[in-house]
Amino acid sequence: MKLIFKTVLISLIIILFTFFFKAFFLRDYIVVNFLFPPSDFWEKQKISNIDVSKIGFVGEKTIKVKYPGKYIIVGLPKKYMNMAVEYDSDFELKIILTQGSLKKEYISKKPVTAWGYDKSSDLIFKYFDTRKDFNTKEPFKVSIFVTRSDKDFHNKYGKMDLYFTKSSDE
Repeated sequence: MKLIFKTVLISLIIILFTFFFKAFFLRDYIVVNFLFPPSDFWEKQKISNIDVSKIGFVGEKTIKVKYPGKYIIVGLPKKYMNMAVEYDSDFELKIILTQGSLKKEYISKKPVTAWGYDKSSDLIFKYFDTRKDFNTKEPFKVSIFVTRSDKDFHNKYGKMDLYFTKSSDE
């Protein structure tokens, strides 16, 4: 009886260990990449330069995701912005993602501010989880449009560079 109990217990421990190891460490290598990121893990892919004082097409870029997980479209203004402060802005961006016949459209009305790359605030326009939103083995196209302009914001902070970059998966 004790031998059967020990065998069942050891089998359950092995199954649970295998399940958790696979779920947390091997699933797209998210934990491994977080703990030991490759040198290009946080690399930004520039989409375009944006002028929010003008309505219209901004630019597009074909993106190839190398590491599955969460990504953001972020704007880095030319002029300094205080860190993590909410800004009064009236501009809107339309973000269109296309991959084959799949097309997703988003309107970004008020960007979220975050700690930036150059000791300034970044403006986050959209979060994506490439495992849910795309086939990560195929590239997709990001198209950006300004659908509502804001001359005051542009006068204060200037043009912005838009990037597609890795975000934290935690």
